[in-house]
Amino acid sequence: MKRIINSEIHSVIKVSPAQIVFGNAIDLDRGIFLPHFVNDKQMKFSEYTARLLQAQADVIKVAYESQTKSDLHHIAMHTPQLTEFPINSYVLTQYENSEHRPPSKFHLQHKGPFLVVNHLGSIYTVRNLVTNKLEDYHITNLRPFLYDPEMTDPREVANADQGVMDVIEVTDHKYNTKYPNRYSLYTFKVHWADGTESWEPWSAVRRNEVLHDYLKLNGLQRFIPREFFD
Repeated sequence: MKRIINSEIHSVIKVSPAQIVFGNAIDLDRGIFLPHFVNDKQMKFSEYTARLLQAQADVIKVAYESQTKSDLHHIAMHTPQLTEFPINSYVLTQYENSEHRPPSKFHLQHKGPFLVVNHLGSIYTVRNLVTNKLEDYHITNLRPFLYDPEMTDPREVANADQGVMDVIEVTDHKYNTKYPNRYSLYTFKVHWADGTESWEPWSAVRRNEVLHDYLKLNGLQRFIPREFFD
């Protein structure tokens, strides 16, 4: 088995492992079907060594050229084509780990969609449709989000991607009367898209536009994060 592996020509480098190590000085197939022929011709040791080294160098050169050609083809096939993403278009992003892998098998290959709001050179600023946060990504980590506007709402896709749902209405709030200006102690009665309702802390819904409308109607607009002021 080892003889077969060491003598088999590799599909990429076009030579066998034995040839890389020994050049053509050793034939691992000798004597299998026909008697092994021994050359009785005398040769100086220095000449013999030089031939071995030259044969090894020739084989390594062929292997290097074949491997380089294969690597360039692989890189060309897997390098994303850079493009521009217009402002207000939607994009998907790669996960930011060494292998760009999703956190589990239940997640899609890319995150999003996100809304493109600006770019500076190859760095794009996008808005997270769920949290409303602005995030920066290199252009190589972005992919266009292709969809039919009449059939698909990017926000609903983003919600599904992050396992959340839309807030339909905020109808009430509670707070500690001793600390009326501590927004971190406020909780709000939230009505969700699936018909349920719950009391949520300010920190959980502070970026939600529906909450912002409620805060404005109730004279609490000071609790809206500054980044959302018109």
